[in-house]
Amino acid sequence: MKQDFPSFGTPMPQSRICPQCHKVLRPLLQKDGRGRKYQCIDCEGVDPLHSPDVRKLIQAFLPPE
Repeated sequence: MKQDFPSFGTPMPQSRICPQCHKVLRPLLQKDGRGRKYQCIDCEGVDPLHSPDVRKLIQAFLPPE
């Protein structure tokens, strides 16, 4: 009979914790397509206001000089 659950001797995987904010790290896809990397969404996340697309949008609403 095959067991579908780990035996008592098998250690369960531990969650990874951010050293700065102590929240659980999430496996996020990498831009280069090399898989996933554990990152903190709050500490290591990209600030959307600094993205090139948002800067173009903001400049489109500024009055001409």
